[in-house]
Amino acid sequence: MRFIRTRQVLEMIGVGRTTLWELVRDGCFPSPVRLTERVSGYQLEAVEEWMRLRAQGLTWPPSGKATASATRRGSTRLVLARQANADQEASR
Repeated sequence: MRFIRTRQVLEMIGVGRTTLWELVRDGCFPSPVRLTERVSGYQLEAVEEWMRLRAQGLTWPPSGKATASATRRGSTRLVLARQANADQEASR
């Protein structure tokens, strides 16, 4: 398992810091992991999985489960995303 810092994530996915925080807050991107008291990072494998899903037109989380942060804001979008994922799986 490898951890990467926020700056590296931003370069990989091509969004700004605020957009990244909003994606995490909404449950649409993997949450960072606290590495030390003052340092956090993202699991490289989780970021790469998010990128693979986005390239396929799918959304995070891959299992379709709601996270606590995802249900706080944008729950309608989460339900629609689940339905879209289910529709895509059914058409395969």
